[in-house]
Amino acid sequence: MAESTLVRDLAVVMVVSGAVTAIFHRLRQPVVLGYILAGVIIGPHTPPFALIRDPHSIETLAELGVILLLFSIGLELSLRKLRRVGGVALLAAGLEIAVMTWLGFSAGRMAGWSTMDSVFLGAILSVSSTTIIAKAFMELGLTREPFARIVMGILIVEDLGAIVMLVVLSALARAGEVAASQALLALAGVGLFVTTLTVVGLVAVPRLLNAVVRIPAREVLTVTVLGLCFGAAILAGELGFSVALGAFLAGAVMAESRHVHLVEQRIESVREMFSAIFFVAVGLLIDPAVIVDNCVLVLSLAALTVTGKAITCSAATFLAGYPPRTALRVGMALGQIGEFSFIIADLGRQAGVVSPALYPLTVAVSAVTTLTTPYQIRSADAVVSSLASWMPARLLAFSSFYERRMRATGRRKRLLSPDASRGVAQGLVCAALLVALLLVNQRLLLLVRAGRTRAILFPHDLEVLVWSVCGVLGIPILIGAWRAGGLLATSVVGPLASGSTRRLLVETLRFAFCVVGGAVFLAVGSPILPSGLPMVVTASIVAVAAIVFWRSVSDAHARAEEILSGVFSDAETPTQPATQSELVKLVSTKYPFEVVLEDFILPFHDTAANGTIRDLALRKRTGATIAVVYREEKPIVNPDPDVRLLPGDLVVLLGSADQVQAAIRELEGLAGKEPV
Repeated sequence: MAESTLVRDLAVVMVVSGAVTAIFHRLRQPVVLGYILAGVIIGPHTPPFALIRDPHSIETLAELGVILLLFSIGLELSLRKLRRVGGVALLAAGLEIAVMTWLGFSAGRMAGWSTMDSVFLGAILSVSSTTIIAKAFMELGLTREPFARIVMGILIVEDLGAIVMLVVLSALARAGEVAASQALLALAGVGLFVTTLTVVGLVAVPRLLNAVVRIPAREVLTVTVLGLCFGAAILAGELGFSVALGAFLAGAVMAESRHVHLVEQRIESVREMFSAIFFVAVGLLIDPAVIVDNCVLVLSLAALTVTGKAITCSAATFLAGYPPRTALRVGMALGQIGEFSFIIADLGRQAGVVSPALYPLTVAVSAVTTLTTPYQIRSADAVVSSLASWMPARLLAFSSFYERRMRATGRRKRLLSPDASRGVAQGLVCAALLVALLLVNQRLLLLVRAGRTRAILFPHDLEVLVWSVCGVLGIPILIGAWRAGGLLATSVVGPLASGSTRRLLVETLRFAFCVVGGAVFLAVGSPILPSGLPMVVTASIVAVAAIVFWRSVSDAHARAEEILSGVFSDAETPTQPATQSELVKLVSTKYPFEVVLEDFILPFHDTAANGTIRDLALRKRTGATIAVVYREEKPIVNPDPDVRLLPGDLVVLLGSADQVQAAIRELEGLAGKEPV
């Protein structure tokens, strides 16, 4: 009877999921959501009755789906792919995971959740979905786009981060509390396990696959690969780690084999079947009533996920040297959560350390963000244009300069350069010292409070003294971290830049590293340190870095305007095209920002273009700046916003090529209209 029940339940799963996913495919929606909806339909919470008689059997099959899903993700972990976008992938994934972990934790605390619930929520929101993004790129025909390659590199690093979080969260779940000691022990244990299994695997597995591939029987390779996958998963489970970790490492080791494509082909059908069962099992655990009761929270978390990931990943990609348009497309493509989030939520559910409502809320947030992913990708260009219309001129000039300078010097990959090892090592030492100082400080405070309850051995002011000593000892550590950021930034910039240009690049990267370090401190420190302290420390560090960064931008922009004024005031009035061309060449040579200059002559009769520069708002609408106004052979350099343009004026527009062309189109449109 048990066997017939399992067969019946499996038949129901396949029939319903096949029908629902066919409809989703026809509607051009992600089939993953179809599997989840199928689980809801056949689940115990959907009237009039549950179609599944033994949900535990399906959950057992779903565990196989988790193992195969993590194994296939590991197969995508190619070190060669990671090297192509290594710097941007590490920077973007590190910043995203840190910021989203802290935002999720903070959102949970604001909602009145426990510390453990909030920690799990932060981890859930921090990882994007490899499966959903890959399918979205295939459906939109974007797999060969440059930004798509960057996104896949970021996802590889995110998957590694998710595995580490699974290990840490498993240790916290076993301990039943958020303790730094448990997390550190778990990280040490997983480090030893990963190193051992990886070294042994890289030596033995490729040789084994080379021997098995020569065997004519096709099924031998399939059975061998699955045996290695489940064997590594069981080994990890027996040693107290997650079975997902073992499966992931098995896939990562095989990814370095030259037969990886053949392995992927052989296990594809098995993986698809059990992955479908996994997502259906996810739907079985959803209670629609819980989602309806918490619809405001679901939408708020979805908005937080989309916005947080778009900002962090876009900023990191831009700082790695990519154009703003590419950076924003990367950020908006990563605005969802998926399979790893389900696994993390299920870990907390099975351990009984989180609220039962967390799992269905996770699935609901994933569904909302998954549905919006294609629209986010398509709207990136419109968002870029909108942002350019209100950004300050200094930031617009800086963005053009920074992107072109980083591209010209070829420093994207120097984020992983051996020359940066000293800065990275110094930064890691400072981080370790800061963590140790805070843990010692926390321990001393516990002793102070315990002593105060027993006797009057510790006066109340002793807590202030402990914090004061901690603050004083932390100052040189933070200074060391600041210098480490400068050293790393200098190695990235390299020797090609000089003067104010070099200073601006160095301070920009130092600011980026401070933001990343501060985000990591927020993510790690918020659950274990007093409320508000991580935010105060991070805000202070980022504020200092931002002040230095903005001063560098302002100095560079002031120098640019000074050079521009000198060039135009010394040059002859451009009356012939050749002279104007020479003038543009001269400015382009001396001007520190990479921009173009174009002139536009207003009609010799009154039009709608004859308003004040402030009223025309060309900078706000297009991003271009009116650098000079020639009137009766007398130049007005950097004209005041209240200067009115008159018929016959020759205006010189400054900005990027796209900005200048947009400004010319705007002026042409106004020149064809009657004055208001």
